[in-house]
Amino acid sequence: MGELISIDNNEGDQKWIRHYCSSHKILLVGEGDFSFAACLAKRFDTAANMIATSFDSEEFLMQNYSNARTNLEELKERGCTTLHNVNAHSMILHPLLNLKVFDRIIYNFPHAGFMFSEHDDRQIELHQELVKGFLRNAFDMLTEDGEIHITHKTTHPFSNWKLEKLAKEIGLCLLEEVEFSKWDYPGYVNKRGSGSRINNTFPVGECSTFKFVKPYFAERSESDDAELSDSTLIEIRYLELADQRKNDNNEGDQKWIRHYCSSHKILLVGEGDFSFAACLAKRFDTAANMIATSFDSEEFLMQNYSNARTNLEELKERRCTTLHNVNAHTMILHPLLNLKVFDRIIYNFPHAGFMFSEDDDRQIKLHQELVRGFLRNAFDMLTEDGEIHITHKTTHPYSNWKIEKLANEIGLRLLEEVEFSKWDYPSYVNKRGSGSRIDNTFTVGECSTFKFVKPYFAEGSESDDAELSDSTLMALRYIEVADQRKNCRFAHIRPPSAYTRHNTVSYNRRSTGMTRSCAKMLGALFSCTTCCRACSSQAAALLPIGRLHEPFQPLQFAEIF
Repeated sequence: MGELISIDNNEGDQKWIRHYCSSHKILLVGEGDFSFAACLAKRFDTAANMIATSFDSEEFLMQNYSNARTNLEELKERGCTTLHNVNAHSMILHPLLNLKVFDRIIYNFPHAGFMFSEHDDRQIELHQELVKGFLRNAFDMLTEDGEIHITHKTTHPFSNWKLEKLAKEIGLCLLEEVEFSKWDYPGYVNKRGSGSRINNTFPVGECSTFKFVKPYFAERSESDDAELSDSTLIEIRYLELADQRKNDNNEGDQKWIRHYCSSHKILLVGEGDFSFAACLAKRFDTAANMIATSFDSEEFLMQNYSNARTNLEELKERRCTTLHNVNAHTMILHPLLNLKVFDRIIYNFPHAGFMFSEDDDRQIKLHQELVRGFLRNAFDMLTEDGEIHITHKTTHPYSNWKIEKLANEIGLRLLEEVEFSKWDYPSYVNKRGSGSRIDNTFTVGECSTFKFVKPYFAEGSESDDAELSDSTLMALRYIEVADQRKNCRFAHIRPPSAYTRHNTVSYNRRSTGMTRSCAKMLGALFSCTTCCRACSSQAAALLPIGRLHEPFQPLQFAEIF
């Protein structure tokens, strides 16, 4: 066993950012301008447990990356070791690395350089050789329960790299594949890293972090595993690690305000003076996971809302993305929104403007059309376990909007209705948003936050499900979602307009020939993991269900270069 990097760590002081904890011993490989390493270091406060490496020399970095000097100074101040001229194929031989082992070894967007077209088999082979050499080295630099993380694009032609196959050849197992989002890493700027545009960023498009681990069999006796299949062993391995992480993770590090957590990816729609968004941002300290939008232009906001400038500056400082001129009926088409999905989509006090009296059926119809259009868009921008929140008055005539009925028409169901109180959101000031008194507040009176979610089943008769237990139904739902994500990645690729997202899930299951009886059989494998949604979801993602039928071809592709 190699030398472990020492770090004094009080479990209560652990800090997390996505998959990474301040107590992990981390090796970063192939850094560009070191912005990813700097992002982790800032989150952890100290980077004494980190080693960040680059293939290029320090001199080359200073000449070609505009922020390299700043990031390297940041890392030095926080105690991070930075190494240059480190080749991923021979890094284990480096004098400062050859006796060390790590809990996490990270390689973001590996690339062998631009020799041929990305579609060319010769270019793909170069990329595969790079990854294979990295994995060979990383295998021997990993703790027994450590993880190797490769973040990589998943659309064609990048899917042709076959990362999982390469890892298997080295003797590694895929623990899980999780969606990657730059929003999770404030300050990280991915770089092309080669060619004349070396300092330019590139659209990451659809990409995932692939987590590889050493085979579980190495830690168990043959007699223990004689009756267990490979897939079952990997499931057991995953659940044990998940349980370990749950115990190690300091959940108090997450910050909550009412229904919203700092780890949620949040979209706010129809903001007035942006005071609600600013309230969340202040509570979370960082708003890098938030996008706040307004229907009006920025110029209009500055002219009509007394606190708009202050709130927008607050959000900018906390790294929130703010968008203007965003229509709730067409927001899914916005260039900065059309490939994103969110855990929470929030619309507080939607209102179509003062055209008629609030009691007038014509006014109510206008409000209903506004909400219906918003829900149609929000449905396709929501993660599978996400929630759409509409805060709305519940007294007459506002109760005539029939919010729940509108949501049912779109294919959503009401999770719960909870009382709304402005006292829960310090500094939030609701605005009329229209008319001569646009900057005035209004009495909210009795109102609620309606939480809508996607239904567990978009199809299937009661007779199909009559014989299934609640836990098996839950497992079946997550198997279907895992299948959906694996084969056509509906979290990002939009189906043709003839199908809504929930209809497309059904179409996927029909076209692949996956029957309920087949899914029921698979669900039985998770009888020990259906106690909670998170556990079931993670376990289902591991099951190699794609091998049971022909994979469903994506309905359309998104080019990322």
